[in-house]
Amino acid sequence: MGTTLTRTAILFILCVTFVSDYALASVDMPDTLVIGKISHNPKKHYRYLKPMSDYVAGKMSDLGIKRSKVRLAKSRKQLISWLRQGKVDWVTETSFAASIFVHEANAEPILLKHKKGDSRYRSLIFTRKDSGINSLQDLKEKIIAFEDEASTSAFYAPATLLIDDGLKLFQLDSVRESPPNGKVGFVFAGEEITIATWVEKGLADAGTVNNQDWA
Repeated sequence: MGTTLTRTAILFILCVTFVSDYALASVDMPDTLVIGKISHNPKKHYRYLKPMSDYVAGKMSDLGIKRSKVRLAKSRKQLISWLRQGKVDWVTETSFAASIFVHEANAEPILLKHKKGDSRYRSLIFTRKDSGINSLQDLKEKIIAFEDEASTSAFYAPATLLIDDGLKLFQLDSVRESPPNGKVGFVFAGEEITIATWVEKGLADAGTVNNQDWA
């Protein structure tokens, strides 16, 4: 896979952690602090969320919290429903997803989380060296792979960059389809490794990741 970068997106805050206006401790488990996240890889996300939630819960014994629980949603819609119902106390997500939860689930941003020691990171758009793609405009009638609709670095930021450059995006159901004339087709891959694989195999013409994943 080549290392050609078409452009780097602006820096942005890594992640926002927030709670809803419901009292801490979910309604169905009043002695339990429940953390939620949208996940296409439950095993991966549970592995790092559980120690974090255990640590915070351990600092809240004076509030009646005795344990913690991780709830992983399959979609943004499901997590919004959990927040509205009080089934999740706090969520760790990217700034883009956080802004949606603030608007649709009455959530409140309270904390910035560092990822691998960094408080900020960048979006990268990459292609194969032999793709012939050297600018954003070269992506017209090509396919770009994003991660998922909740990702700031691998969807929202690069998609905004393309739109600001005058390109029109069209969502495809799979990489086997072709974008309409004059538009950039996009697909959601779900995982960073899938994005890289699709570009390496020529199934997608370009992909998006953050600079940490690229490294």
